[in-house]
Amino acid sequence: MQIPVDRLDAETLTRVIEEFISREGTDYGQSNPDMVDKVEGIRRKLKSGQAVLVFDEVSETCHILSREAFRSLQKGGAPTSPVPSNELGTDF
Repeated sequence: MQIPVDRLDAETLTRVIEEFISREGTDYGQSNPDMVDKVEGIRRKLKSGQAVLVFDEVSETCHILSREAFRSLQKGGAPTSPVPSNELGTDF
């Protein structure tokens, strides 16, 4: 189920994004952006529609997926794992 990010207050959205970032354990290579930069990068992708926030009712967790991965799921595609934030095309 998609969660409209414009219905979440800013602090709640920030906490959800932070939890996603800390859970996924992405390796950012030689650059190691701070949490604020990571959060803002993902927030921009969510607000622009390039990424979506979804709630998985089975695991009772939130995930952030690329728009394409979410569309694939809607069409009955194979379950897609969350996309690491560095693969969302964030500029951090």
